[in-house]
Amino acid sequence: RARAKPAARARTAEGASPPPSDTVAQELVEKQMRCARGAVVPYVPPPRRHEGKTVIIVLGLYPHANAHKILVSRTEQAMRTRLDEEHAVVFVDLCVLSSLSVNAILDQRVMATFADDKALVRDWIRRFVAHLCAIGPDRVTSVYVAGETCQTAFENAVGWGLVRRVQVASEAHCITECAVCVAGRPAPLRFLALEDAPHPSAWMMAGGASGARALFNQVMCTLRGMARWLSKAGSASSKGELDACVAHELGDMAQTVAARAEARPRVTALLYGEARARFERRHAHLRHMDAHLRPVQEWLAKWHGRGRAVLLAILTSGALYADPLAYDARLEEWLRELGSAELLVTFMGGGVAARLVDEPFHA
Repeated sequence: RARAKPAARARTAEGASPPPSDTVAQELVEKQMRCARGAVVPYVPPPRRHEGKTVIIVLGLYPHANAHKILVSRTEQAMRTRLDEEHAVVFVDLCVLSSLSVNAILDQRVMATFADDKALVRDWIRRFVAHLCAIGPDRVTSVYVAGETCQTAFENAVGWGLVRRVQVASEAHCITECAVCVAGRPAPLRFLALEDAPHPSAWMMAGGASGARALFNQVMCTLRGMARWLSKAGSASSKGELDACVAHELGDMAQTVAARAEARPRVTALLYGEARARFERRHAHLRHMDAHLRPVQEWLAKWHGRGRAVLLAILTSGALYADPLAYDARLEEWLRELGSAELLVTFMGGGVAARLVDEPFHA
């Protein structure tokens, strides 16, 4: 049983079922307990081979609530619906604590600090490698690095030498060929990583908004394209073929994705003062914004006119960037209520993003 410091007001559940494979050291569990504000239990699913399946590993943030009882989360079910029966989805979470009530008792602001904790990131990568080994050393696996905190942790893993980026497999879709070394194996294990997509639960957190749902569908199509390429024995020497596989899965969305890429310099000019082909890593999610549409361009110009900090606060809060026009009226309302752009920036940082999709809150 792991105990947190008294100030954390967290506890592991009395009589809770043990995790399927408790492979996380007790001191690391105790360190993670800082993010809990209620009863939790560590949940670490054991590695499996998944015979006959195309495996997609999601490097995620934390398990769903009651994961020791409810084996398939709403997020995973939504992914399975958009993929197909040939795919198996495996989550390897940075934080291993599963709430015994609701996810809201887990403080994601504290969780974000885990990305800079070398011991926690090292253990995360160790568990990830165990899944790669179980799947098979001769199978190149698609990996989905989900959401900002996990992407920061993955970036740190590269910086600390825990993961190596071999080369870019697709610039258009931010897909990288990576490798990890495993003791006792002569060759490193390779995998294909999608590095800039939002967490698959983001569209649910956005209240099912159409823009966020479309982005979720786009990510699932990209994962299917990666799997298709790998099934054809893809390698970094056939980068154009990877883009073609993703475009095939995207279907009608392929033109939209290309148009967003063409509009990217317009957005980076607002954010950085100069047009760039790529966003900074912390803003990589903005690749998925519909900045090619004139109404969105006008919206960007309007809020940038109130200050770069204001625009950034909006674009980096939750999934608002996926459908900014849907929340424009509410943002204007809060700006009037607060009286200044500076206070709106502070307010957004205080968690108002989640409230923007909460109808009762605005009633």
